Amino acid sequence: LCDGPEIRCAHLPAEIANGASAQAAPRAPGVANNAPLMHLAEDADTSSLNAIQVKERETVLQLLDEHRWNVSNVAKVLGISRNTLYRK
Repeated sequence: LCDGPEIRCAHLPAEIANGASAQAAPRAPGVANNAPLMHLAEDADTSSLNAIQVKERETVLQLLDEHRWNVSNVAKVLGISRNTLYRK
């Protein structure tokens, strides 16, 4: 919350103001380095998905693997609700 019509960096939580989103990117390396996830990605029918959806799927699978399939933690990292993650 802030007084006035503008939100400035000083009003943001420290993890956002210090660039926590930039630090989150390295935690999601390419799926090519993870054989079990590649197996999951190859088994699914991705022919109806566009390139963005395929990359999103790979990223979600990578994060689920890193967080031991804890959907709550992955949803928190992605900044979405658990229900949205389940739909994806």
